[in-house]
Parts: sequence; structure tokens; C-alpha cells
Amino acid sequence: MDHTPLIVVVIIGVIIIIAIFIVATTSITSIPTTFFVTVSPTSSNLGYIVNNQIRPQLNLKRFSNYVFVVDEGTRNEPFYLTTSNTGGQGAPGNFLNIVPVTNGKISFKPTQTTPSTFFYMSSNTPNYGGTITVS
Repeated sequence: MDHTPLIVVVIIGVIIIIAIFIVATTSITSIPTTFFVTVSPTSSNLGYIVNNQIRPQLNLKRFSNYVFVVDEGTRNEPFYLTTSNTGGQGAPGNFLNIVPVTNGKISFKPTQTTPSTFFYMSSNTPNYGGTITVS
């Protein structure tokens, strides 16, 4: 009696089980949450506008991916993430050690060592940003 078809079925079954195990245990990189950052009109000077809201509090989750897309046009309010609740004065508290951005992107993934509360601010103008909490 030829057992070849049975052996082939068993091998295919083992391959399927291994593939399912690999997929189930592999971490899939999450699609980043994107925040679009602009600045208020010159005459109002209200601060950063994030996703069409003026200086909102942002709530992030540890180990999730985030992108801040900064488009200030010709304004000069360099955006950065900081432990300083006022910002300004040359980017104090810049815990990511990044160059503040006026037009560009900042990618960020909070880890276990990321402060649970920090801020997005301008390195030029104090109190231009808002609060970020991480859970």
C-alpha cells in the first residue's frame, strides 16, 4: 500500500501549523497615528493647531507609533517634545535630543522609560504648545 498521499497531507498540515504559530507570535508593526501640526494665524498667536484643534491634550499609548507632521509655512515656531511645561528659550527639556522642526516629521514611539506626562512646545515662544500623556 502506497502511503505517499498520507505523508504529503501530514507534511502540509505540519507546515500550516508552523505558519499559524509564526503569524500568531510575530509582532506586526502598527500603523502610526499621525498628528498634523500647524500654527495659529499670526494675528491670533494662539499656539499650535493639532489635527484642527488649538493646543489639544494628546493621549498616547506606550509602544505605539506616532508621527508629528509639522507644516508651519513661513512661521518660526520650531516644534519639539519636551519635559518643560513652558518651552521656548532654546528647547529646554528636549528628551528626544532632536532638532526642533518647523517643516518636517518627527516619528516617536513611547517606551517604558518615556515620561507619563510631557509636552509639545515651540523652542522659540514659551507656552505655545500643550500636554501629552502616556498610558
